[in-house]
Amino acid sequence: MGQPDIFLRQLTRNLQIVADLINFVIFKGKEFVRPEDLLLLPESQSFVDSDNQLRELRRDALIVWSYGDSIVALIGLESQTYIDKDMPFRGISYDGENYKEQLLKAPNGSRYPVTTFVLYYGEKPWTKNLTMKEQFKIPEVLEEYVAPFIDDRRIRIIDVRRISLEDAKKFRSVLSFIVSVYQMFDRQINDVNLPPVSSREDRYLAAQFLEVFFKTKDTSWISFDKLEEGEYDMNDLVSSMVTFHRNEGIAIGREEGRMEERKAMEQKLKNAAREMSRRGVSNDQIAIILGLDQATVDEWLDEKRI
Repeated sequence: MGQPDIFLRQLTRNLQIVADLINFVIFKGKEFVRPEDLLLLPESQSFVDSDNQLRELRRDALIVWSYGDSIVALIGLESQTYIDKDMPFRGISYDGENYKEQLLKAPNGSRYPVTTFVLYYGEKPWTKNLTMKEQFKIPEVLEEYVAPFIDDRRIRIIDVRRISLEDAKKFRSVLSFIVSVYQMFDRQINDVNLPPVSSREDRYLAAQFLEVFFKTKDTSWISFDKLEEGEYDMNDLVSSMVTFHRNEGIAIGREEGRMEERKAMEQKLKNAAREMSRRGVSNDQIAIILGLDQATVDEWLDEKRI
Protein backbone atom coordinates (compact mmCIF):
# COMPACT_ATOMS: atom_id res chain seq x y z
CA MET A 1 0.00 0.00 0.00
CA GLY A 2 2.97 2.31 0.40
CA GLN A 3 6.51 2.87 1.60
CA PRO A 4 7.12 4.21 5.16
CA ASP A 5 8.54 7.56 4.02
CA ILE A 6 5.65 8.15 1.65
CA PHE A 7 3.14 7.17 4.33
CA LEU A 8 4.66 9.48 6.96
CA ARG A 9 4.59 12.34 4.45
CA GLN A 10 0.88 11.64 3.94
CA LEU A 11 0.31 12.10 7.67
CA THR A 12 2.02 15.51 7.69
CA ARG A 13 -0.21 16.65 4.83
CA ASN A 14 -3.49 15.68 6.52
CA LEU A 15 -4.95 18.96 7.79
CA GLN A 16 -6.98 17.38 10.62
CA ILE A 17 -3.76 15.79 11.91
CA VAL A 18 -1.95 19.14 11.61
CA ALA A 19 -4.77 20.86 13.52
CA ASP A 20 -4.51 18.18 16.24
CA LEU A 21 -0.75 18.72 16.50
CA ILE A 22 -0.98 22.52 16.75
CA ASN A 23 -3.70 22.22 19.40
CA PHE A 24 -1.61 19.62 21.28
CA VAL A 25 1.63 21.60 21.23
CA ILE A 26 0.42 25.20 21.52
CA PHE A 27 -3.03 25.00 23.13
CA LYS A 28 -2.42 22.00 25.42
CA GLY A 29 -5.06 19.87 23.71
CA LYS A 30 -7.86 22.44 23.53
CA GLU A 31 -9.66 22.49 20.17
CA PHE A 32 -8.74 25.94 18.94
CA VAL A 33 -7.33 25.42 15.46
CA ARG A 34 -9.62 23.80 12.87
CA PRO A 35 -8.61 22.19 9.56
CA GLU A 36 -10.37 24.99 7.71
CA ASP A 37 -7.95 27.47 9.34
CA LEU A 38 -5.08 25.75 7.53
CA LEU A 39 -3.84 25.88 3.95
CA LEU A 40 -1.45 23.25 2.60
CA LEU A 41 1.24 24.72 0.34
CA PRO A 42 3.13 22.76 -2.34
CA GLU A 43 5.86 20.63 -0.76
CA SER A 44 8.35 22.03 -3.26
CA GLN A 45 8.58 25.81 -3.64
CA SER A 46 10.71 27.69 -6.13
CA PHE A 47 11.85 31.26 -5.57
CA VAL A 48 14.50 33.69 -6.77
CA ASP A 49 17.07 34.53 -4.10
CA SER A 50 18.87 37.82 -3.50
CA ASP A 51 21.54 36.80 -6.04
CA ASN A 52 18.84 36.35 -8.67
CA GLN A 53 19.31 32.56 -8.61
CA LEU A 54 16.37 30.17 -8.86
CA ARG A 55 16.24 27.98 -5.77
CA GLU A 56 14.01 25.19 -4.51
CA LEU A 57 12.91 24.50 -0.94
CA ARG A 58 11.41 21.10 -0.10
CA ARG A 59 9.52 20.26 3.06
CA ASP A 60 7.54 17.19 4.09
CA ALA A 61 4.68 19.65 4.56
CA LEU A 62 4.30 23.42 4.73
CA ILE A 63 1.08 24.87 6.14
CA VAL A 64 -0.27 28.41 6.42
CA TRP A 65 -2.24 28.90 9.64
CA SER A 66 -4.74 31.77 9.40
CA TYR A 67 -7.10 33.41 11.89
CA GLY A 68 -9.72 35.46 10.13
CA ASP A 69 -7.94 37.53 7.51
CA SER A 70 -4.55 37.36 9.20
CA ILE A 71 -1.77 34.83 8.78
CA VAL A 72 -0.82 33.60 12.24
CA ALA A 73 2.18 31.50 11.24
CA LEU A 74 3.82 29.36 8.61
CA ILE A 75 4.36 25.86 9.99
CA GLY A 76 6.76 23.34 8.50
CA LEU A 77 6.45 19.66 9.39
CA GLU A 78 9.28 17.16 9.06
CA SER A 79 9.03 13.41 9.76
CA GLN A 80 11.92 11.52 11.35
CA THR A 81 12.27 7.82 12.13
CA TYR A 82 15.82 8.25 13.49
CA ILE A 83 17.64 10.84 15.60
CA ASP A 84 19.42 13.37 13.41
CA LYS A 85 22.02 15.32 15.40
CA ASP A 86 21.95 18.09 12.79
CA MET A 87 18.18 18.58 12.91
CA PRO A 88 18.49 21.95 14.75
CA PHE A 89 20.64 23.22 11.86
CA ARG A 90 18.23 21.83 9.26
CA GLY A 91 15.30 23.43 11.06
CA ILE A 92 16.86 26.89 11.17
CA SER A 93 17.86 26.62 7.50
CA TYR A 94 14.28 25.71 6.50
CA ASP A 95 12.81 28.55 8.55
CA GLY A 96 15.44 30.99 7.31
CA GLU A 97 14.58 30.26 3.68
CA ASN A 98 10.90 30.92 4.42
CA TYR A 99 11.75 34.22 6.13
CA LYS A 100 13.92 35.17 3.14
CA GLU A 101 10.98 34.32 0.88
CA GLN A 102 8.82 36.80 2.82
CA LEU A 103 11.43 39.52 2.29
CA LEU A 104 11.82 38.84 -1.42
CA LYS A 105 8.16 38.33 -2.34
CA ALA A 106 6.74 41.11 -0.17
CA PRO A 107 9.49 43.65 0.60
CA ASN A 108 7.01 46.05 2.21
CA GLY A 109 4.44 43.52 3.37
CA SER A 110 3.56 42.31 6.83
CA ARG A 111 5.64 39.59 8.47
CA TYR A 112 4.57 36.40 10.21
CA PRO A 113 6.47 33.80 12.24
CA VAL A 114 7.83 30.59 10.78
CA THR A 115 8.34 27.45 12.86
CA THR A 116 9.15 23.80 12.28
CA PHE A 117 7.71 20.81 14.12
CA VAL A 118 9.56 17.49 13.86
CA LEU A 119 7.31 14.42 14.08
CA TYR A 120 9.53 11.72 15.51
CA TYR A 121 8.59 8.02 15.27
CA GLY A 122 11.81 6.40 16.53
CA GLU A 123 11.97 3.62 19.08
CA LYS A 124 14.45 5.48 21.34
CA PRO A 125 13.50 8.78 23.03
CA TRP A 126 15.08 11.85 21.42
CA THR A 127 16.81 13.30 24.49
CA LYS A 128 20.03 14.63 22.92
CA ASN A 129 20.91 16.79 19.91
CA LEU A 130 17.96 19.08 20.53
CA THR A 131 19.94 22.33 20.26
CA MET A 132 22.64 23.74 18.02
CA LYS A 133 24.83 24.52 21.01
CA GLU A 134 25.23 20.80 21.71
CA GLN A 135 27.09 20.49 18.39
CA PHE A 136 29.51 23.36 18.94
CA LYS A 137 33.03 22.62 20.18
CA ILE A 138 34.15 25.68 22.12
CA PRO A 139 37.45 25.53 24.05
CA GLU A 140 36.61 25.09 27.71
CA VAL A 141 38.69 28.12 28.73
CA LEU A 142 36.52 30.34 26.46
CA GLU A 143 33.11 28.74 26.98
CA GLU A 144 32.06 31.05 29.84
CA TYR A 145 32.76 34.11 27.68
CA VAL A 146 31.59 32.90 24.26
CA ALA A 147 28.40 31.04 25.23
CA PRO A 148 26.28 34.18 25.95
CA PHE A 149 26.91 35.38 22.38
CA ILE A 150 25.69 32.18 20.73
CA ASP A 151 22.20 32.41 19.30
CA ASP A 152 21.09 28.89 20.22
CA ARG A 153 18.29 27.06 18.43
CA ARG A 154 16.13 24.32 19.93
CA ILE A 155 14.06 22.06 17.69
CA ARG A 156 10.44 21.30 18.53
CA ILE A 157 10.14 17.52 18.70
CA ILE A 158 6.72 15.84 18.78
CA ASP A 159 7.55 12.34 19.99
CA VAL A 160 4.56 10.49 18.53
CA ARG A 161 5.37 7.12 20.11
CA ARG A 162 5.40 8.64 23.57
CA ILE A 163 2.21 10.72 23.46
CA SER A 164 -0.02 9.49 26.29
CA LEU A 165 -3.35 7.74 25.78
CA GLU A 166 -4.99 10.56 27.71
CA ASP A 167 -3.67 13.13 25.21
CA ALA A 168 -4.52 10.85 22.27
CA LYS A 169 -8.20 10.97 23.30
CA LYS A 170 -8.21 14.70 22.51
CA PHE A 171 -7.24 14.13 18.88
CA ARG A 172 -9.96 14.22 16.25
CA SER A 173 -7.87 12.61 13.52
CA VAL A 174 -6.48 9.15 12.80
CA LEU A 175 -3.52 10.24 14.95
CA SER A 176 -5.57 9.08 17.96
CA PHE A 177 -5.59 5.54 16.54
CA ILE A 178 -1.88 5.64 15.68
CA VAL A 179 -0.84 6.80 19.16
CA SER A 180 -3.09 4.15 20.76
CA VAL A 181 -1.48 1.38 18.70
CA TYR A 182 1.99 2.59 19.70
CA GLN A 183 0.94 2.52 23.35
CA MET A 184 -0.61 -0.93 22.96
CA PHE A 185 2.53 -2.53 21.52
CA ASP A 186 5.39 -0.35 22.79
CA ARG A 187 4.10 -0.26 26.37
CA GLN A 188 2.41 -3.68 26.23
CA ILE A 189 -0.90 -2.19 27.42
CA ASN A 190 -3.50 -4.88 26.73
CA ASP A 191 -6.71 -3.07 27.68
CA VAL A 192 -6.48 -0.30 25.06
CA ASN A 193 -9.85 0.25 23.41
CA LEU A 194 -8.91 1.62 20.02
CA PRO A 195 -10.84 4.71 18.93
CA PRO A 196 -13.20 4.53 15.94
CA VAL A 197 -11.99 5.87 12.59
CA SER A 198 -14.88 7.29 10.63
CA SER A 199 -13.68 8.68 7.29
CA ARG A 200 -12.67 6.49 4.36
CA GLU A 201 -9.32 8.31 4.01
CA ASP A 202 -8.50 7.78 7.69
CA ARG A 203 -9.43 4.09 7.55
CA TYR A 204 -6.92 3.58 4.74
CA LEU A 205 -4.32 5.58 6.68
CA ALA A 206 -4.94 3.33 9.70
CA ALA A 207 -4.40 0.21 7.58
CA GLN A 208 -1.26 1.70 6.02
CA PHE A 209 0.07 2.55 9.46
CA LEU A 210 -0.32 -1.08 10.58
CA GLU A 211 1.47 -2.21 7.43
CA VAL A 212 4.38 0.16 8.19
CA PHE A 213 4.41 -0.60 11.93
CA PHE A 214 4.55 -4.37 11.40
CA LYS A 215 6.94 -4.02 8.43
CA THR A 216 5.04 -6.11 5.90
CA LYS A 217 4.12 -5.44 2.28
CA ASP A 218 1.55 -8.26 2.18
CA THR A 219 -1.99 -6.85 2.31
CA SER A 220 -3.84 -10.19 2.29
CA TRP A 221 -4.86 -9.60 5.93
CA ILE A 222 -7.07 -6.66 4.91
CA SER A 223 -10.63 -7.05 3.74
CA PHE A 224 -10.77 -4.09 1.38
CA ASP A 225 -14.57 -4.37 1.09
CA LYS A 226 -14.91 -3.92 4.85
CA LEU A 227 -12.34 -1.11 4.79
CA GLU A 228 -14.17 0.67 1.98
CA GLU A 229 -17.59 0.38 3.61
CA GLY A 230 -16.42 1.25 7.11
CA GLU A 231 -17.40 -2.12 8.57
CA TYR A 232 -14.12 -2.61 10.43
CA ASP A 233 -14.02 -2.10 14.16
CA MET A 234 -10.47 -0.80 14.69
CA ASN A 235 -9.80 -3.51 17.28
CA ASP A 236 -10.74 -6.13 14.64
CA LEU A 237 -8.44 -4.47 12.10
CA VAL A 238 -5.49 -4.68 14.48
CA SER A 239 -6.40 -8.28 15.42
CA SER A 240 -6.35 -9.24 11.73
CA MET A 241 -2.89 -7.73 11.34
CA VAL A 242 -1.56 -9.35 14.52
CA THR A 243 -2.92 -12.78 13.52
CA PHE A 244 -1.42 -12.48 10.05
CA HIS A 245 1.91 -11.29 11.44
CA ARG A 246 2.03 -14.16 13.95
CA ASN A 247 1.16 -16.76 11.31
CA GLU A 248 3.69 -15.27 8.91
CA GLY A 249 6.33 -15.50 11.64
CA ILE A 250 5.44 -19.14 12.31
CA ALA A 251 5.60 -19.95 8.59
CA ILE A 252 9.02 -18.30 8.28
CA GLY A 253 10.18 -20.13 11.40
CA ARG A 254 9.06 -23.47 9.99
CA GLU A 255 10.81 -22.83 6.69
CA GLU A 256 13.99 -21.81 8.52
CA GLY A 257 13.68 -24.97 10.61
CA ARG A 258 13.39 -27.11 7.49
CA MET A 259 16.43 -25.40 6.01
CA GLU A 260 18.42 -26.13 9.17
CA GLU A 261 17.33 -29.79 9.03
CA ARG A 262 18.41 -30.02 5.37
CA LYS A 263 21.78 -28.41 6.17
CA ALA A 264 22.33 -30.84 9.06
CA MET A 265 21.48 -33.84 6.88
CA GLU A 266 23.74 -32.62 4.07
CA GLN A 267 26.62 -32.22 6.53
CA LYS A 268 26.12 -35.81 7.77
CA LEU A 269 26.23 -37.11 4.17
CA LYS A 270 29.36 -35.04 3.45
CA ASN A 271 31.09 -36.48 6.51
CA ALA A 272 30.10 -40.04 5.48
CA ALA A 273 31.37 -39.49 1.91
CA ARG A 274 34.69 -38.13 3.16
CA GLU A 275 35.13 -41.03 5.60
CA MET A 276 34.45 -43.61 2.85
CA SER A 277 36.87 -41.79 0.52
CA ARG A 278 39.54 -41.88 3.26
CA ARG A 279 39.07 -45.65 3.42
CA GLY A 280 39.63 -45.99 -0.34
CA VAL A 281 36.04 -46.24 -1.61
CA SER A 282 35.73 -44.75 -5.12
CA ASN A 283 33.55 -41.73 -5.80
CA ASP A 284 31.11 -43.66 -8.00
CA GLN A 285 30.65 -46.30 -5.29
CA ILE A 286 30.11 -43.60 -2.64
CA ALA A 287 27.40 -42.05 -4.82
CA ILE A 288 25.61 -45.40 -5.15
CA ILE A 289 25.83 -46.15 -1.41
CA LEU A 290 24.52 -42.67 -0.36
CA GLY A 291 21.92 -42.44 -3.15
CA LEU A 292 23.48 -39.28 -4.63
CA ASP A 293 24.67 -38.27 -8.08
CA GLN A 294 28.40 -38.56 -8.60
CA ALA A 295 28.83 -34.86 -9.49
CA THR A 296 27.68 -33.91 -5.97
CA VAL A 297 30.05 -36.41 -4.37
CA ASP A 298 32.93 -35.15 -6.54
CA GLU A 299 32.18 -31.56 -5.49
CA TRP A 300 32.05 -32.44 -1.78
CA LEU A 301 35.34 -34.31 -1.89
CA ASP A 302 37.00 -31.49 -3.88
CA GLU A 303 35.89 -29.07 -1.13
CA LYS A 304 37.66 -31.23 1.44
CA ARG A 305 40.91 -31.22 -0.56
CA ILE A 306 40.74 -27.41 -0.91
